[in-house]
Parts: sequence; structure tokens; C-alpha cells
Amino acid sequence: GSEFKGLDGLQAALLRKPELFAGTFTEKLMTYGLGRGLEYSDTPSVRAIVRNAQLQHFSFSSLVLGIVRSDPFQMRMSQ
Repeated sequence: GSEFKGLDGLQAALLRKPELFAGTFTEKLMTYGLGRGLEYSDTPSVRAIVRNAQLQHFSFSSLVLGIVRSDPFQMRMSQ
């Protein structure tokens, strides 16, 4: 809920709280990867992915690998 102006303002807002962006990005990418919406039971996995990715400065690869290695992704049912 903060205001910003222009691209520089957006960048500054995202850099202030990178874990918020990483969390939302992880939720969206995980939704795509699972082929379904996230459920309450997926929340601990999302938090763990973001927490572990923080150690690697929220790199894209750390988020993707976290999703691929997560229980919800590993246990998904293919259609």
C-alpha cells in the first residue's frame, strides 16, 4: 500500500521489501506449475521456498528450484 512514481520508484519499492515480491512471485509461479490454485496447505511450502531463496538473494533459479523440489509440486497429479 505505498505510492511510487515512475520506474525508479517501483524499483525502490520492490527493493525495500524483496521478500514480498519473492513471495507473490513464488505463489504465481507455483500456481502455474501445479496447474491449480494454491490451497491453505501449500502456505508452509511457499514460506520455506522464500526463506531458502533469501539465502541466495532471491535469485530466479532458487525460487524455481524451490518450487520443483517442494512437496506440493512433487505430489501433484498429472491429468
